[in-house]
Parts: sequence; C-alpha cells; structure tokens
Amino acid sequence: MIKALISLKFPLSQETKDYLMYQAVLNLYYLHTEVKMAHLDYKPDNLIFDEDFLLKMIDFGSSDKLSSILTRWVTTPNYAPPEVLNGNRFNKHSGPKFAA
Repeated sequence: MIKALISLKFPLSQETKDYLMYQAVLNLYYLHTEVKMAHLDYKPDNLIFDEDFLLKMIDFGSSDKLSSILTRWVTTPNYAPPEVLNGNRFNKHSGPKFAA
C-alpha cells in the first residue's frame, strides 16, 4: 500500500512525508528495542496502513533475532545498506540509520 502512495502522480505535503518517516522510525525502534528482532527486508512493499492510517510492517519471513552481528542477510538489493552490498558483515547500528 505504501508503494502505491509513493507512485501517486501528485506530491505529498511535507507534513505527510514527516508523518510517514516518523511512523517508519517508530516501527524500527519498536522492533529493535522491544522485540529484539531485525526485519531484514524493510522496504515500501512491506509496509501497510491500518484503518487509523498508522504504518505497520508486514512479511517477517526473513526476520531474525537481533544480535550485534547478524550472520545472514536476506533483502531486496535495492534496499540493502551499502556495507551489505560490498560483502561486509552487517552491524546492527548501520542498517536502521541507512533505512531511515
């Protein structure tokens, strides 16, 4: 659903963009700090809205327990952090910053 919103022909207001980014960061913060998991495939295709226009993550099939170094990486290449594309190990502090 978020991908459809991004592809609309009219621009989104700055307020709407800020709201969407805020929701995306809250999702990642909750997942990493409370659930202690990494989604590993965080992209627009895996974000939907509920009936209150709150952004929700879906498709946790690639998710894994969060540790300081993840031993595997499953993602869509266009959304991967640069260090993963370069063949380096994924550090838990680099992905969320790049994703946001």
